[in-house]
Amino acid sequence: HQRSGISKSKVFHMATTNALYEAQWERYGGAKRWTEPLPLMHLPTYDLESREVWTARTHWRHIFKSIRDRHELVVFYHARHLWADKSDKLNNKGTDLFFEGWQMFRQRFPKISATVVTFEYGRDVQHTKQLLKRLDVSESVIWLPLMSRKDIMAGLVDADIACDELVNSWMGSGVTYEALSMAV
Repeated sequence: HQRSGISKSKVFHMATTNALYEAQWERYGGAKRWTEPLPLMHLPTYDLESREVWTARTHWRHIFKSIRDRHELVVFYHARHLWADKSDKLNNKGTDLFFEGWQMFRQRFPKISATVVTFEYGRDVQHTKQLLKRLDVSESVIWLPLMSRKDIMAGLVDADIACDELVNSWMGSGVTYEALSMAV
């Protein structure tokens, strides 16, 4: 059997993570592993003190500002929509759990003007849209198209809360680091 792709690698670089993923990486026992965290973003590019300058560079700025101006609470969910195939344990982000929790929040606090900003990102976008209808919370969710990180960062500036995946625990992920860098 000829090795290919990552299995041919002499080194792979990934921080220590949850047991489910660790078991996957054990298959590549011949490779040396570097566990130091990878830099996921260049923080000086997204300096909060100069946010007016870099957020103005995106054509989405007026959309994000409009959302912020219309709502007391803005929740950002920019993780992939991956959850419908329960057998895919490695990639399940728990999007369904997030929106079931959102339904509970909306029922408990109906007078709060609140919205979730999410993106058409991931293979289960249509499943999520159907779930939102079933949960009767579609009107409190704003869908935006897939966009670049620089545009997402401009939206995070206006968010109060950001939510990452809810199934697998990680030492870090892009969504978490992006939110933290924007003090969200």
